[in-house]
Amino acid sequence: MKKHILLFTAMLASQSSYAYTWQEHLEWSSNDDGAKDCPTQYTALGGDAAQCPNRECLMVHARTAASNNNYGRAFQIVLVTQCHNKSAQQSIQQAGQKKVGDWLVGIQ
Repeated sequence: MKKHILLFTAMLASQSSYAYTWQEHLEWSSNDDGAKDCPTQYTALGGDAAQCPNRECLMVHARTAASNNNYGRAFQIVLVTQCHNKSAQQSIQQAGQKKVGDWLVGIQ
């Protein structure tokens, strides 16, 4: 029994230290239809993206921008989807605009 508890504890510890990849953060945003965390940042995006009710909507706009070769705009939008998670934003920033834009249009 003691052995099982130690094994379970070790499993939990290894799971809690898992660092999500920037792609996983974007995938999560693409499927999240919950309420927005940073309404002022959504508004600051301007255009149709400013009216988005959630991250899923923002990701549609990010994909559209990337498809129109506007990787800068797409990158800006993607960062707002993670306004609540600074480590996710950092991970995305480290990946860079080109990798993120390519991922959004399906070039990997």
